[in-house]
Amino acid sequence: MVVKLLRIDQVHDSSQRNPHLCVKTHEIISFILSSHSIYLHSCRYLPANARDCIDCQGLLTRQDILSMKQSGFTLIELLVVIAIIAIIASFSVPSYSAYIAREKVRTAQSDLHLLSLRIEHRYQRVLSYPPSNYDNTASLQSDLPNWRPASNSTTFQFSTENASTTSYTLKATGLTGKFKDCVIAMTHDGEKTISNCTSMAADGEWI
Repeated sequence: MVVKLLRIDQVHDSSQRNPHLCVKTHEIISFILSSHSIYLHSCRYLPANARDCIDCQGLLTRQDILSMKQSGFTLIELLVVIAIIAIIASFSVPSYSAYIAREKVRTAQSDLHLLSLRIEHRYQRVLSYPPSNYDNTASLQSDLPNWRPASNSTTFQFSTENASTTSYTLKATGLTGKFKDCVIAMTHDGEKTISNCTSMAADGEWI
């Protein structure tokens, strides 16, 4: 930094012969100071001949610059920040997990709704619902190839019960974790129920 200013001083030696050179010196000094994020409190740290070419009012001293370089976070400050992050995470992570679980339930509900549409479309063609129950997702997809559930096969299994030519009940049953024994159901007349999904939804109608 000092070397650069001395070179500016050498350039300024001829400023008396060329007034425009003083203006150029001011621009060069300002650029060097701003590019290094350094500000001087007074002109005494600048070369003598350069002091007339720059306004040094309100700038930092050399000691301020050194202290600025040595500043940083203490261990206590870092521990406080880590503690705050941990507290925020303790609240946000469970909320996020509950949100993801509810979205998976909603996805299963959407899959049941689409399955019902496929069965109703079949009814429009043959005037009859499938008379026998489907035990799992694979058997449903085999008979209704246009139905593709978005739910993960390890989270929910789809089946039917109470099947007849005039009625049916569609079911999505949870398989693992918090979804185990969670049952989402929909009948041919549009009745929708959900049970044993207490961590995600209260028993009753769909969420």
